[in-house]
Amino acid sequence: MELLLLTLATIINLFTIQWKLSRRRHKDVIIEISIIVILSSLFGGTLTGMAIATSVSAAWSTYTIIFNPYSKKTA
Repeated sequence: MELLLLTLATIINLFTIQWKLSRRRHKDVIIEISIIVILSSLFGGTLTGMAIATSVSAAWSTYTIIFNPYSKKTA
């Protein structure tokens, strides 16, 4: 079950990063990759740490696609 969830989070990350790159949302991509690298290093590069980092990055990817916090707001 854990492997299935980790696989799903990885697939979400790959597709959202590719989607954001095609729309020139480089700031989002940099943040998502930074989340993975920083959390992985904080957890010592363990499999559990990578699972947490990937899951958090997938959640952030989904959030930024839905709400797009970096878009220009029009009042």
